[in-house]
Amino acid sequence: MELADNTVVSARTLDISAAGAAVVCDLNVKVGATVKLRARIPARPSGSLPFLAKASVVNCTLAASEGGFRLGLEFQALDADAQASLKGIFP
Repeated sequence: MELADNTVVSARTLDISAAGAAVVCDLNVKVGATVKLRARIPARPSGSLPFLAKASVVNCTLAASEGGFRLGLEFQALDADAQASLKGIFP
């Protein structure tokens, strides 16, 4: 995940949909911040596809059981490549 100031923060994706994602990272990111999420999306029948999307942080809570801060991300308009990557999960 990349912050607006180009800081790269390691994050683990918990959930992803066409509307957004839930991730866990070590940083308490301010609600309203814009981030870039880079991930590998599982593709059917096998393999993975790159995924890149801008998103807004809609919530951020300390999640000790997850080992960091759990962020709720809402995707901004997805480009054609990001939409194509998600079709591997959501045909």
